Amino acid sequence: MPKVKTAWNSCKQLVEGKVWIGGLGDMTSLIEKEHCQVIVDLRAEKVLTGKEHPLHYVQIPIAADTENQQQRIRQAVDWIGEMAETGYRLGLHCSEDRSRTACVATGVLIRLGCAATIHEAQKKLHNLWPDCGTDVKLLASLHDLYP
Repeated sequence: MPKVKTAWNSCKQLVEGKVWIGGLGDMTSLIEKEHCQVIVDLRAEKVLTGKEHPLHYVQIPIAADTENQQQRIRQAVDWIGEMAETGYRLGLHCSEDRSRTACVATGVLIRLGCAATIHEAQKKLHNLWPDCGTDVKLLASLHDLYP
């Protein structure tokens, strides 16, 4: 069986004891090692097969490199924030490009009070995960949500 490629060596804890970010290849580690109860898949291109673990898997699709994603980003950030505030441990991922995870992670940091601005949230995220970056179109959507 081919190994799943990931640009990350391991998952990263975004919000202490609540939210982790990782690559597609980190999902088993997020569930088994970090004890994440819910995995949030941000890939819009993922076609559900019915084999996804029903107790762990939620898809909130965000299209990469696409304008006007405010509604999906807000849906993801608010849902993740609510779940984290009620005590769930969550893991987030998209695919290897990392832009969608970085976008939602930025919003989650603001939503959970770990950062006050997009700039502050992105600085924290970059310190945790130096290779992350949010594409220009998703960044514009973030700025519409968090002016």
